Amino acid sequence: MNNLNYMDKLLAGVEVEWKTLGEVTEIGTGRSNRQDEDEKGQYPFYVRSKNILNSTVFQFDETAIIVPGEGGIGDIFHYVQGKYALHCQVQVKKGPSAQSKTPPLLLTKLE
Repeated sequence: MNNLNYMDKLLAGVEVEWKTLGEVTEIGTGRSNRQDEDEKGQYPFYVRSKNILNSTVFQFDETAIIVPGEGGIGDIFHYVQGKYALHCQVQVKKGPSAQSKTPPLLLTKLE
């Protein structure tokens, strides 16, 4: 009987340095609420759904991965580069450098 789980099989023979998510990225939330949506806004406004709204103001100008802080956790991910607004209950994961041209890598293992 094989007791190896999927991750163990995937990494078989590979040396891995395990780090917490907080060691490799910056985690934060937005400051906007749903009433800050404006259909005529030129900036994407990320809320807790797959739908991307618009806003006339932006809070961030960076490269990031955006996930809801509740609700669609594990199902909803947005990759953004540039200016955007963010709902107060949505989390942003930023790479080591917001100026980096390399997309951030986010690996999570949920058990």
